[in-house]
Amino acid sequence: MRPALILLAAAISATAAPPDDKALLALIRDRSKAVDRVTAAPVSMDHLTALDCRAPSSPPVPTGPHKDARLHLFVSSGHHAALFDPWAKFPEGTVLLKEKLPAKDDGPPTLFTGMIKREKGFWPELGDWEFFTADGNAAAITSRGKTETCAACHTDYKDRDFVSKRITIPGDAPAPELTQLSSGRVVLHSVRAIVSGKNLRYEPPQNKNTLGFWTDPADSASWTFSIHTPGKFDVEVVQGCGKGSGDALVEVSFAPLNSDKSAPPIAPLKFTVEDTGHFQNFVPRSIGTVTLPAAGLWSVTVQPRSKPGPAVMDLQSINLSPIPK
Repeated sequence: MRPALILLAAAISATAAPPDDKALLALIRDRSKAVDRVTAAPVSMDHLTALDCRAPSSPPVPTGPHKDARLHLFVSSGHHAALFDPWAKFPEGTVLLKEKLPAKDDGPPTLFTGMIKREKGFWPELGDWEFFTADGNAAAITSRGKTETCAACHTDYKDRDFVSKRITIPGDAPAPELTQLSSGRVVLHSVRAIVSGKNLRYEPPQNKNTLGFWTDPADSASWTFSIHTPGKFDVEVVQGCGKGSGDALVEVSFAPLNSDKSAPPIAPLKFTVEDTGHFQNFVPRSIGTVTLPAAGLWSVTVQPRSKPGPAVMDLQSINLSPIPK
């Protein structure tokens, strides 16, 4: 890693002081290496948001058919999980960066906007976020601080730590397809699960936020996601299980959806559910490794094979982390 990026990584760590303007500009210029890109392709911004997304000192953009925009979303390394969880709060030191792009061509960025999770008490009314903007060339920070014009776009999302999360979590409109982050990670939260069966369901309250009511072992959950960098991955499940309901046998199966169907099938991973004392007492567990040999669309299905107790488990998420070659 280059010395500049080492200093940059230190500047945005949870224990360091917030990055100064010079470090922020370095992060923006080196975003392909310094932060994790969440969007595989630019995502359309809605019309009003695109008009309001500007430096505070800039005049309002007149309405018209050519004023929409697209964006790429980036998050500081290791701080991605909260983007996929409806209720999770971002840790101190998180940097979220949006790269605003023209609506219909491959032109250069027109603006960068971002948020820095500051120390507790910085701005409690806005979740202790600091806002910043930079010009499209990343030559200068054009605003920074407790910026009311930026905050106005986030006040409706208090329950989501003042971040809309519309790119990663379904809301009034469907969220884009789940895709691998630029770091190679894949996050499959239960809110995005496709449920099959009688009783299994996603439970949305904050104290639940999980797949639950897994009382019928014939019920299953699956996710569809895209991979751009194939390889070998560590597979982690985040599961909880009530006292006396452990030891169910569960299979996790991966299958390609648009690659070579003649390729040999991938052997499913198997794990035994751990009794964690309560169904919402979640623990992360590595259950093995899987090799996804081709880029493209994939599915993963979780299917119980036994149910010794009242329910199989509660399942909050499945996470894939690339294993370096």
